[in-house]
Amino acid sequence: MSSRRRGGHGGGGHGGGSSERWLLTYADLITLLLAFFIILYAMSKSDYHKMYDLSRSLSSAFHATQGGNKDPLPPADPHVLNGGFSVLPEAAQMTQMQDKLEHQIIKENGPKGMEGVRTEVNERGLVISLSDSAFFDAGAAELRPATIGVLKTVARTLLKSGRNIMIEGHTDNAPISTLQFPSNWELSTARATSVVKWLITSYRLPPDRLSASGYGEYHPLVANTTPENRAKNRRVDIVILRTDLKGQRPGGML
Repeated sequence: MSSRRRGGHGGGGHGGGSSERWLLTYADLITLLLAFFIILYAMSKSDYHKMYDLSRSLSSAFHATQGGNKDPLPPADPHVLNGGFSVLPEAAQMTQMQDKLEHQIIKENGPKGMEGVRTEVNERGLVISLSDSAFFDAGAAELRPATIGVLKTVARTLLKSGRNIMIEGHTDNAPISTLQFPSNWELSTARATSVVKWLITSYRLPPDRLSASGYGEYHPLVANTTPENRAKNRRVDIVILRTDLKGQRPGGML
């Protein structure tokens, strides 16, 4: 009888343990899921390479791929930016920078902030054109103090991009001949250099990422046939270069 009692007790104990064992498995699963989402959250602002390594590790651990050797994500793109922009094709990265920059200029400087700024994405990268009427006095190369607010917004985008940047001065075909600027070559070069110096001294952009050049009147955007067209051609272009280094020449008409 005592033997039956022990057997009954043992059977009941075994049954109770089996019915509660699923709770341990469930608790382990919840803990693993919590750890998984914590890792994802912690890496949400990390770079593509870390996310790629994490994905491969998880795939290996859980046998997520049938072949066993397939990567869950494609290999990292060597053109990925490390400045906080999304992992996108190069042209899409440039368009994203363009949209963010225009939004920030308007947000920080009001709608009039874009009046002297024109942006364009082309084969060279993102081109930010600063009109001479907004940023320089006539025949001068010093930046106007009233435009520094817009330049600060632009400088943050340049710094964040992590890319090489070309600063290019352009004029119209109206001749200039002064002691300081004997021709449009000197004026266009001096304006480009003024922007470079400001970016280095005011925002500490790395000098090895910057270059300055002047093209005078020889790369106009449009023909110099009207006052409006000549005003479009008088500009300083800030070019955030594509990483493939293609199309390294000034834009506009040849």
